[in-house]
Amino acid sequence: MASLQLDPDSPLHVLIVGGGLSGLATAIAVSLAGHRATVFEAAPQPHPFGSGVVTCPNATRLLSRWGVDGVAEAGNTAITRWQLCDPRGAPLGPDLIAGGESNDTDAEAHQGSQPWTFHRVDLQLALLHRAREVGATVCFGSRVVGLDDDDDSRVTIQLESGQTHSGDLMVDAEGTQSKLRNVVLDRSVDPAATGYVAYRVTVDRSMVRSAELMDFMDMACIRTWVGKGSYISAFPMRKGTKLSMMVLIPWSQLQRVGSLTPAQELQDYFKGWDNLVSSMIDAAQRVNKWAAVHLPQLPESRSLQGTCILVGDAANTMSPFLSQGLSLDLEDAGIIGHLLGHVRSASQLSAATALYAKIRSARARKIREATAKFESQLRATAAGGCGDNEKDLNSGASSSREIETGWLAQKWMWPYDAYAEAEEAFKLHPF
Repeated sequence: MASLQLDPDSPLHVLIVGGGLSGLATAIAVSLAGHRATVFEAAPQPHPFGSGVVTCPNATRLLSRWGVDGVAEAGNTAITRWQLCDPRGAPLGPDLIAGGESNDTDAEAHQGSQPWTFHRVDLQLALLHRAREVGATVCFGSRVVGLDDDDDSRVTIQLESGQTHSGDLMVDAEGTQSKLRNVVLDRSVDPAATGYVAYRVTVDRSMVRSAELMDFMDMACIRTWVGKGSYISAFPMRKGTKLSMMVLIPWSQLQRVGSLTPAQELQDYFKGWDNLVSSMIDAAQRVNKWAAVHLPQLPESRSLQGTCILVGDAANTMSPFLSQGLSLDLEDAGIIGHLLGHVRSASQLSAATALYAKIRSARARKIREATAKFESQLRATAAGGCGDNEKDLNSGASSSREIETGWLAQKWMWPYDAYAEAEEAFKLHPF
């Protein structure tokens, strides 16, 4: 569905603060809508580090629409199976992609696209390449330290260097720790602890000694384990040459660990679980650990004047249990891009950003509710015991079966079409 094009002699100038995945996706969507996009990124160059990310079908379709799929194809893995397992590795219900009774593992047949996994660096470079290709300007080494949106028609940012840049719209894509969010909203909204410790494990194929793990890295599969109130999700990336593993453990469960390295903590905590889990930890190339945080549901994701908006994690950081974080980021980009395609003068901008905020608030709230339900069910599995013996593991597995319905909620999230949603909203509320 093509966006309406603004008079090429008077496009909006959109200032995007943050050159990560969300910011670059927004630059692509804005540029394709016929506007001028400039991205300001504090880092001197694209980050060379990172781990795995997942785009669900609702986001994969956006990458294809934007022309990113061809650029990213060399590094992505198209997923055909997505399994939920108990601590022993036994299935806890039907495959998320194949379904229950059907043996069809082609996600495209059900959702129009497959989930993809990437190394974050590969996806960022693909988005950067496409953003520049469609005419966006990306400025690295440009840290934004000030924002002035008092003028109803223009917004100005100030760089650490002292330079200032003015535009029609400022998009805050700085992520969870955004310094601009409180300025945009004119109130304090800070990340809060979720009660979980997060670990990100990266495995290089050259370090793998387990034949079972080697076979798993050759599969186009995401596998999720739940039990003891904890969550693991693992998948291959870079065509099976690397593997990413995300772990969430309740803080309360770690009090007995003591002074161990992150990898030792994981080995100690998941003793007795599926052998595949131990093999991944044994082969870990790198283990990062941090306190998982989230943001509350925001009543608004734009400034009072309507010349500033929040996208991605700057607005919607939430627990990653349903794997919608990056997909929501890309949806934000698609929604604002399409709505701006209907803007033919700066006087329409406030109405466009108001509609954006309304659409995204409803979508984020629904996914937050589903995530909270899943998290509540996950915490209930902690009653299964510490998992160090057969009795505990079997009890934990029994409790885990109760969360199947919550986990399968992902199925209704996948058909979402950001562009169709934006177009339908515009027809109901034209500006």
